[in-house]
Amino acid sequence: MFKVLIVSHPRCQVSIGTIRILKISFKYCQIIIGKDFKTGRSTGCIHDDDDDDPVKSKSSSSSYPYKLIIALDGSWSHAKIMYRCNPRLQQLIQVKFPSPPQSIYHALKPEPKVTYTSTAEAVGQAVALLGWSSNLSDAQLLLEDLIRPLKKMIEIQDMIAKDQQK
Repeated sequence: MFKVLIVSHPRCQVSIGTIRILKISFKYCQIIIGKDFKTGRSTGCIHDDDDDDPVKSKSSSSSYPYKLIIALDGSWSHAKIMYRCNPRLQQLIQVKFPSPPQSIYHALKPEPKVTYTSTAEAVGQAVALLGWSSNLSDAQLLLEDLIRPLKKMIEIQDMIAKDQQK
């Protein structure tokens, strides 16, 4: 069994945010508000620090497969602060995306780079990258299930923006 732990910054609580999509779509997803969590064996943290290595070990143990990944949720600046202020996060195995695609969510909420993804996109990409499913198509289906609501959110936002321009 694989689990996803979302550590969400307390100032970034949005009822329609991408962590809600994860909670509904992903069976083994737990959300913690704040900066503290308990770590266990075989834990990886999704974090982008512009390193080219897709899976980089910052600890002596780099066992596979991961049993738990931790994703930081919040604005890009809040996520960076949570990572920098928590030495336990820095000691975890880092999950990097070798060639991240442009974020779908970027159209709704721009970040410093178009490849900086929403939490839902990052978790979906991590599941696909780490091969949590024995069937690659299952991992791809999960990613598509996570992306579909994001696309709908963007579509609705575009409709609202167009109506306001009239």
